Amino acid sequence: MRKALALSLMGALALAFVAGAAAPPAKPASRKGPDQLDYLFMASDRPVLIRLHLRCEGDKPYGAVQDAFYDKLFAWFDKDNDGFLSKAEVARLMTSQVLATTLQGGLGLDNKQTVPFDSIDKDKDGKVSKAEFRAYYRTVGAQPSPRGAPGGGPPAQMMVEESQALRFSVDASKSQKAKLTNDALYRRLGRAESGRLTKADVLKLPGLMAKLDEDEDEYLTAAEVNTEDGGGLYEEVFFRGRMGPGPNTTGIVELTKRTTAAELVSQVMAKFDKNKDGKLTPGENGLDKAFVAALDTNKDGKLDAREVEAYFYGKPDVVIRARVGPRGSGLMPLVEKTGWFSTKPRAEILNAAKLPGGLSKKVKQTDGDNVSLELGDARIALQAIEGFAVGPTERLRQFLMSQFDSMADKDGYVLPSKEKDNDPNNQARFVLGTFTQADKNADGKLHRSEYAAWLDLMNEGSVAFVGVTVTDMGRSLFELLDTDRDNKLSIQELRAAWGRIEPLCSKGEGLAQAGLPRSLRITLSQGNAVSVNRFNFFGTGQQPLPARKAKRVPEWFTKLDLNNDGVVSPREWLGSRETFDEIDTNKDGLISPEEARAFEAKKAKDTPKK
Repeated sequence: MRKALALSLMGALALAFVAGAAAPPAKPASRKGPDQLDYLFMASDRPVLIRLHLRCEGDKPYGAVQDAFYDKLFAWFDKDNDGFLSKAEVARLMTSQVLATTLQGGLGLDNKQTVPFDSIDKDKDGKVSKAEFRAYYRTVGAQPSPRGAPGGGPPAQMMVEESQALRFSVDASKSQKAKLTNDALYRRLGRAESGRLTKADVLKLPGLMAKLDEDEDEYLTAAEVNTEDGGGLYEEVFFRGRMGPGPNTTGIVELTKRTTAAELVSQVMAKFDKNKDGKLTPGENGLDKAFVAALDTNKDGKLDAREVEAYFYGKPDVVIRARVGPRGSGLMPLVEKTGWFSTKPRAEILNAAKLPGGLSKKVKQTDGDNVSLELGDARIALQAIEGFAVGPTERLRQFLMSQFDSMADKDGYVLPSKEKDNDPNNQARFVLGTFTQADKNADGKLHRSEYAAWLDLMNEGSVAFVGVTVTDMGRSLFELLDTDRDNKLSIQELRAAWGRIEPLCSKGEGLAQAGLPRSLRITLSQGNAVSVNRFNFFGTGQQPLPARKAKRVPEWFTKLDLNNDGVVSPREWLGSRETFDEIDTNKDGLISPEEARAFEAKKAKDTPKK
């Protein structure tokens, strides 16, 4: 089952180092509730502890959506509706492993395993309650952290509910594509992949439009930039945390019950202890001076392992509350006395007024769905969304129902023993694999209505989780220039490129790929995340803009702006070149709304009144 993260940090822990010795720790703080998750982000200049209070369906703890599914599944098997499952009713259950596989689209398994009654009847009273039913399907033996607090005392209480109610996944494919796109752009501008872009190089970017814009829509896409590299570039490869191979390149670590303070200290030391002397000094491998000063309890100007460990028993640096799933009453309160609606944001910073000094200007609420964090050389956009309520079972529904109909008799029933013998291609396995479970009334025959209801329930279960999806966008020049985040570059964005690049250049040496900022996107959703691409970073327009509607522009301007990029190009212009040049007063090769309005005003002035 899934690890949901909940590091119970000791906010009240008083650590006083005297002559190198630590005072006994205070009593650990209690867990703050079932919605708490904790993450460590290894920024380029310091570690950052991020606490996330994750809510679903309005304002419920993130596990509530899966608990609601388990309750419906319990009712499905509770044939006599007495609120408990007997041994006979338990005999129809799928094992936790088979249920997990089924919910991921693995229907039709030859399910011969049964749930041992003793493994689910924990109180040995001869019946299974809803609580025992939930516990069996969502919990798998979590072990306490063996590591104690600094100076001895109770363990660090790095607790976790081992549950599939939360799914943490990582997509590293876009980081790989970003590097290939960077390489292509550098080569097209006459620089080696390891070279540096100068102002002269960047000013050549607009010239790429005419060469590479294959579909002539006056936008450049990554595909057009990478045409020389072949189609294989765009194959998507997803690396799922703990669900498949592949590295977690994001620097984001989920803290679980099995995560020890010693392991976290080891990661910090490995990253910043450049000279391997077991001490961290200000500036060492880019380590933030303020971070060192805050933890340097013995005032020797350095941090040893024990002082670093103390950091993980302090308060988190950033606390965020996020709400995902359908907007329920928690997100849409009643009309206030003023008569205005008050809508709670999906994502909000709870300690905005108490952020550590170095982070106060780097962590921002950009809108009701987005929080942005600029940590070291990384830009992180966190977004809470509703999510996608269609799971793998629903996508297979038409096929499965057609299989059922091909097997059913005139009354709409399927009988397993008959169909097994009469199906030479074994297509019946897709239906018969869950026959025992789908047969709700346990009468030994499966009706079409029962099977349809079972598929509905399995679809609900397949999206009965809250997902944390981290996408590593890499160090992307394309992403840096794409200010409106529409995944394509307009001529205006290409012309404005130097203004985006110049601040990243050091000492006039140009921009190497290593100097590009890292870009990470964190999507929080109920059920599957969808590619809504509505991230907003520091209010700089990384959220896609609506259709551009210039104010008071001539009607001809709106009609000619075919690609809706806010300007009229020579390709879109239908008049003479002389008239275009007359309107284009700044001679930049484009007609802007201001130039269109000025032209119409001049024309009206020069036209004699009747």
